[in-house]
Amino acid sequence: MSLTHSESLSLSESDNGGTLTPCPNSPQGPDERIKESSFMDTWDTDGQNPYNWPLRKSAVNAILVCFLGFLSSLVSSIIVPALPNVMQEFGITIDEVGTLTTSLFVLGLGVGPFLFAPLSELYGRMFVYRLTMSAFTVLQIGCALSNSMATLIILRFFSGIFGSAPPSLGQATISDLFSPATRAPWSALYSLGPMLGPCLGPLIASLIVSAKSWRWVFWTSACVSAGGTALLFIVSVETYKPVIQRQVMKQELEKAYGKIGKRAWGFAIVGPDEKGQAAKGLYSKALSRPFRLLTTNPTCVVLGTFLAYVYGMLYLLLTSLPLLYRNGQGRLFSYNFSTISGLCYLGLAIGFIVASTMTAYGSTRLYNHLVKVNGEHRPEYRLLPMTAGMIILPIGLLMYGWSAHQHNFFMVPIIGNAFVAMGIFVTFQSIQVYLVDAFSPYSASAIAAATLLRCCAGCGLPLFGKQMFKALGYGWAATVLALATVPAIPIPLILYKYSRSLRERFPFHG
Repeated sequence: MSLTHSESLSLSESDNGGTLTPCPNSPQGPDERIKESSFMDTWDTDGQNPYNWPLRKSAVNAILVCFLGFLSSLVSSIIVPALPNVMQEFGITIDEVGTLTTSLFVLGLGVGPFLFAPLSELYGRMFVYRLTMSAFTVLQIGCALSNSMATLIILRFFSGIFGSAPPSLGQATISDLFSPATRAPWSALYSLGPMLGPCLGPLIASLIVSAKSWRWVFWTSACVSAGGTALLFIVSVETYKPVIQRQVMKQELEKAYGKIGKRAWGFAIVGPDEKGQAAKGLYSKALSRPFRLLTTNPTCVVLGTFLAYVYGMLYLLLTSLPLLYRNGQGRLFSYNFSTISGLCYLGLAIGFIVASTMTAYGSTRLYNHLVKVNGEHRPEYRLLPMTAGMIILPIGLLMYGWSAHQHNFFMVPIIGNAFVAMGIFVTFQSIQVYLVDAFSPYSASAIAAATLLRCCAGCGLPLFGKQMFKALGYGWAATVLALATVPAIPIPLILYKYSRSLRERFPFHG
């Protein structure tokens, strides 16, 4: 046996199997006790370490998480083309009430991670994924069977809460599977989901609604979600290293002591005197972690606010596209597309895909180059591409707004949207990967804190987005948004220079 627990455990054999008792000198926390096991000494080269898994095994887990992150984000906006039919069936005439079906889903995406991110750091990623996606699937069935707008809005909110795990935990799972030097392509692939989903959702839904009832939008999402959930139970494995280490520790105890080792697992990890009070403190500390990051760590607050702005920009554009391409209201110009109006979202989708490809390779080369030049790994290297993103973003906004204002060929605003999408994606990706690197092993909680801010923006901004475009017109509304991004252009460089000192001045110990 490879355990070196003689200082913390003693085993007394007897005819009925013996007992395992903690030593008074044993450490007080589970992490410290696990570290006494000799398998920790070889963890970096152990086959249990996800960094040492075969690429095929890591890729299967990563691709499944990327798909589920995409699915949750897609469902956030999938109701948009069906909304007129839903409102007509339920007798709703106020636009803002219909908008709540999307806004509250997005709010749920921000609220859920505050619970599920800490749970993933206690029980592992797979436990949370399987639990939440099972509930998410059931809620999609509930949406399809809704008999009132109030019921649909409430179910959409809870769908957002339970669908929040893949979009918020995915980056942490990618960091579990791949080292900092190799994770950029996978991280870019994952980030594509939360960006691409809201764009493709209306396109897919418009095709469904043109042939079926609006309820089939939710029946379709329920079927796809059920398939993804089944794969979670069949092919996925745990990726969070502290949980894997505890599992290996338990297996070694069981192998060495048999059933008594299994019964004594609770004593080996948390002694009898500690069990109640320490467990209570462990839960409260873990569950408060995202809130503490959001209120005490300036770097997390600044980057979370930055992320909220660019994510809110995406949802503002999503509210203006139906006005421009399907049914302009008031004095607003419209191209008056009908069944193909969903194609207007392709500009954003193409922009996200192009930016994902560029950052997957460009960020890796830049990061490895800076590591080689400076001789150390630093999360701040992830922030430099944000400068390019913040320059591209206002250019795309101006191109979109003024080409629509001047009634140019319909493809010109779509091209402008592609540039907007590129700027948003590069910024989104840089912030997410920075948070993973800077706050590991609590990266899930750090992303949860940032997710709350961005989802609040995604929830609130669409509520007045239509009114802004109606009041100012496409050109001036886009100009206001573009001017708001200009002061943010130097922020990535400022953070690159001072973020390290902020991290050292305000360290986070979990």
